[in-house]
Amino acid sequence: MKSKAQSGYTVLLALLFAAAGAASLFALWSAFTQRQAQAAVAEIEGMALAQFGVGLRGIVAAIQANPALLPAGPQMGVAWLRPPDCGGFATNPPEGFVPCSFTGGSFGRLYETTFTRNAATNFITARTGFVVPIFAGDPLTRPILAEQLSAAALRQQAAPLNGMFYQVFANVPLAAVDDGNKAIAPGINAGRVVMLAQNAPSNDLWLRTDGTNRMLADLNVGGNSLVNVNNADLAGDIDIDGRARVRGGLQVTSGLVQAEQGIQTTDVMLTGINRTASQAIYDADVLVGSASYIVPKPDCTTVGTQPAIYASIQSSGTPPLNPSSPGVPSDALYNTEIRVTDMGASWLVEPVSIGVSHGLQLSGFDLSLIRTYSQAQSPTMSVVVLRKCR
Repeated sequence: MKSKAQSGYTVLLALLFAAAGAASLFALWSAFTQRQAQAAVAEIEGMALAQFGVGLRGIVAAIQANPALLPAGPQMGVAWLRPPDCGGFATNPPEGFVPCSFTGGSFGRLYETTFTRNAATNFITARTGFVVPIFAGDPLTRPILAEQLSAAALRQQAAPLNGMFYQVFANVPLAAVDDGNKAIAPGINAGRVVMLAQNAPSNDLWLRTDGTNRMLADLNVGGNSLVNVNNADLAGDIDIDGRARVRGGLQVTSGLVQAEQGIQTTDVMLTGINRTASQAIYDADVLVGSASYIVPKPDCTTVGTQPAIYASIQSSGTPPLNPSSPGVPSDALYNTEIRVTDMGASWLVEPVSIGVSHGLQLSGFDLSLIRTYSQAQSPTMSVVVLRKCR
């Protein structure tokens, strides 16, 4: 049978074991809740950093279009990205790159952002770095918190509207370009988070206006028009369903121009003979049956030349009447001519025949051959009239 002393000692041991177990459970619970709290902080601050990254991409895009917007030195915090009326640069858009209410979370005040730009290529880099504070008084939490925060920031990134992505690294030097060489024990870089936003063409989803990247597929404008285009250097064919209007001239340096249904134009220069189409004979008529004709002039004002007429005899017709024998034609046709008179807006064309008649004249005992000439307008003469601009 145990003594009272032995029983008391047993109870004391039981209480000691119970207290040790309770202390161990409390430590486990405390560590678990601390990890939960740390993860929650990392998620919140990572989301804030991701939102900052959206604004950072926005100002990089603006600098790409206008290099004069490049900040002169390092920028602290987040206020410089806000609208001009609540702390942002005066050159920021009215709505800012981040809202007035944006603070960057609890760590936003620690952000330090620097910019670099290559003037020759317009390659721009925005680098934001900060070191996370010690969590729950334990310096060993810094590397873990930095990793969690970076992962949370990257989870928020989708295809960016401005065509630029951002990168986030944890526990790396401030000048890091990736996290591939991150040491297992980061040392002085423990807890440092670096965000990198660049306008590298390889990271760009959209076709740029500064010509630093190229299209990888056909451009489908969805039925819209291309306007205010200066020059186009095309290697292939142009297919046009509508009308093509060329205001400054059209030059074809090789190959033939084929117009299946004709060409309508003011004039055409034929360099082989150094003549324009308007200088060719483009109107011909045969006139017959009248003593005279009124031939209108062509309009040559649009091609800057003068109207011209050429008349020739197709058929001489009958000789004029013999003046010595009324109603009797001359014996023979001596000559023909076409007289053209400028009437201003038209020409007067008159076909004229000259006839000759022979007769005998007795003077004393001398017999002489007499020739009589006559001329008259000839309605029976066929006249070819050619009109042109020259």
